[in-house]
Amino acid sequence: SEMGRMLKAMTGADKINVANLGNVVAQLHVHVVARRQADAAWPGPVWGQGEAQPYDLNELANMRDHLLAQLGGLKSRL
Repeated sequence: SEMGRMLKAMTGADKINVANLGNVVAQLHVHVVARRQADAAWPGPVWGQGEAQPYDLNELANMRDHLLAQLGGLKSRL
């Protein structure tokens, strides 16, 4: 997926996992997860493993803004 390629380039991930889930909430939603071999859960699923580590709020905002800009560029190419 284009989102996966953007996330992999931005994070330097070893692998991107894409999962379509809808078993807990009514709407379908898609998870795009950047994975590294150094993950505590590698190579297993990220869900239900270890303790969640929050992002720094500034780092998260920068990541969001970068991805939104990339998605905006993708939209203009369609």
